[in-house]
Amino acid sequence: MARGYPDFFGVSTFPYYGPAYRQGSLEVIIPAGDDLYLFHILNKSVLRAGYLHIAKYDNPDNVIILTGFDGVAATQLHLKDLFDRKVFSPHMADLYLTEYDQDGMVATIGIKEDMSIGTEYLFKIWNAGATDMEVDGALYYSVVQ
Repeated sequence: MARGYPDFFGVSTFPYYGPAYRQGSLEVIIPAGDDLYLFHILNKSVLRAGYLHIAKYDNPDNVIILTGFDGVAATQLHLKDLFDRKVFSPHMADLYLTEYDQDGMVATIGIKEDMSIGTEYLFKIWNAGATDMEVDGALYYSVVQ
């Protein structure tokens, strides 16, 4: 009796994940009034994990985060929105807070894991404040072939 994943026509339809993990990482300073694409993936992929650490912003309402899947905007929110809505778990949204210090002007955002990307994933941040902002982070993903 056959066991395992069925191979009816000699070609397995089980998705093959390319080299285990690919990583995109960054450490940048975003000038006041400027925006920046932090991550841009152009393959059929699966997001495995990610984070974004933001520091030295002047006001959490001036940090605007935008994400998009396959050419469609998925998220557009202010950093303070995540705190006000108490989004502290990856089960609640694709972006969630893991650290938020309103007095020290430091925040860390987690990126939900195991999200499928059809053709494209964009992650953009806009500093609408009057001071420069420091951003560092990483994104781990697997390409599906």
